[in-house]
Amino acid sequence: MAEPLNMEADKQSILSRLLAIFAKLVSVLVHPLWWPTFGLYILLALNPYLFGTNTTAGKSTLILQVFMLTWVLPLLSIFLMRKLDMIKSMDLKNRLDRIGPYIITMIFYLWLYVNIRRDPQVPLVYTIFVFGALITLILVFIMNMFIKVSAHAAVMGGLIAMTWVTFNIFSHDHFSITWPWKNEADLLSWREVLMLVLFVAGLVGTCRVYLKAHSLKEVYIGYGIGLIAQWIAFKFLF
Repeated sequence: MAEPLNMEADKQSILSRLLAIFAKLVSVLVHPLWWPTFGLYILLALNPYLFGTNTTAGKSTLILQVFMLTWVLPLLSIFLMRKLDMIKSMDLKNRLDRIGPYIITMIFYLWLYVNIRRDPQVPLVYTIFVFGALITLILVFIMNMFIKVSAHAAVMGGLIAMTWVTFNIFSHDHFSITWPWKNEADLLSWREVLMLVLFVAGLVGTCRVYLKAHSLKEVYIGYGIGLIAQWIAFKFLF
């Protein structure tokens, strides 16, 4: 009897490790620092005519600017803080370890917002998204004083809000998108996109809970913060 039980335990152990690897992969792929760049790329793919530039060089410059300010520089700053022993790990598992990185990231997000606020090449919908991301950071930073809120969930909540705003307020009911691996464009409705975003948001929250990075309460608070932040940004700028 011992051998079948051991085999079953080994299968469960392998399954648990695979699920943990999958959850970590999802957490990395949808890390909060990626989303300003992801959001810009998605908008450029959906409707490049929203932007003041339609040249490849113009688009590349804009994407590079966003990528540097919201991914490279914040990540480099966190890396330096780790090397100086100002934080315990790059994962920022400790609630207090997040204070410094949040402040630094807020500075770079504010810098980006100031740069694009009056830029005629950047559409209002993306400016709202960036401002909402900045407000999200501020709210998460404040809440972090009391509870370790899930930044991943906060970004997903904001993405849900911006999906609704983009397709309902700005009247984009359908759009065509050409994927890098396909030559033909696909036509999607906003409902299909919203369902996809909701699925991804649920998947991300589940992964964070499975990895025990956050409790279910912390994930729900994150969703709420993201939704509220984007609503505030929309009301302020629109």
